[in-house]
Parts: sequence; structure tokens; C-alpha cells
Amino acid sequence: MTEAENLLVRNLLNGVAPETAARAAGLAEEEGLAAFAEAMRRVAEYRMVHCMPFFECGTLAQARASRLYVLQALEEIAWWDGEGRELMIEVFKGGRPQRARGEIEAIADRTLAALPFYLEKDELPAYRRGRMAFIRDHRARVVGLLERFVSFRAPLLLKNIAHETIHVKQP
Repeated sequence: MTEAENLLVRNLLNGVAPETAARAAGLAEEEGLAAFAEAMRRVAEYRMVHCMPFFECGTLAQARASRLYVLQALEEIAWWDGEGRELMIEVFKGGRPQRARGEIEAIADRTLAALPFYLEKDELPAYRRGRMAFIRDHRARVVGLLERFVSFRAPLLLKNIAHETIHVKQP
């Protein structure tokens, strides 16, 4: 996400009118709303893959109502793009980054929890039997999958995320 798009999304989340927010980002209103919708698709995917509490962000009104969750997801995606991906690639390639062990372990645990969403169905049993053995035996595959994690630089993995509420009549 560019700085202009970041400003646009934050302005919209904070209640600025769409035409004003788009103009501040140097975009037409339609372009601004399209950029916002794309950011919210990434937030929705991130929310699901990283098991965040459910919150709606499909419309501007929903995203504003869930502003704190949306901002948290946006920050975490930006962190992954900025340093998280490279850090985890180094770890999974066997490197020893210059970070506190507890910090590395926390990031690795979160990464390992998300990894099954990117694996093929036939890979899941081996991963569940032993995550570290799977990574050791499939290091190149895992590093390739880290490149596909929810990001502003990578295409979406899950194209359409639809949530429906089903109303059941009580007898």
C-alpha cells in the first residue's frame, strides 16, 4: 500500500468523507473507494488466516464500526511486508536473526499457526504430525509459501470471502 493509499484508508476509517479523503490522496472518489475496498479484502483475509476475532469490514460503515480491529490488521500486514517476511524466511532457512529469542518464537508460532491455510490438502497430515519435521523436509516449499502470506505486495489467496447469516425459524 502506498503512503497515499495508507492516508486514504486511515482518513476514511476516521470519518473523513470519501470525496475529501480521496482528494487528499490525489485520487478521484471512485479510485479512492476502490483502493479502500481492496485494502478491506486484505484485512478480511488476514482476519481469517490469523484467527482474529470476527469483525465486519466489507463496507465503509462496517470498517468504521470495527476501526480498531481494522487498524490492527493493517499494521500487522504492513509489518509483515516491512520486516516480518524476511525475518521468518531467515529463520526457516536456518539462520539466526539478531533478535530476542522470545520475540522470534512468538513470531514463528504465529507464522506456523497460519501456514496450514496455505498448504495443499495432502500436505496437512504431515504438517500436523510434526511442524518442525515438515519444515525441515520441505524448506523450499515453506519459504515459497511465506511469500504468499497476506500482504499488500502479493495477490490475494482467497478471492471472495463471503459471510452469511442464516436465520432459522424456531418451532
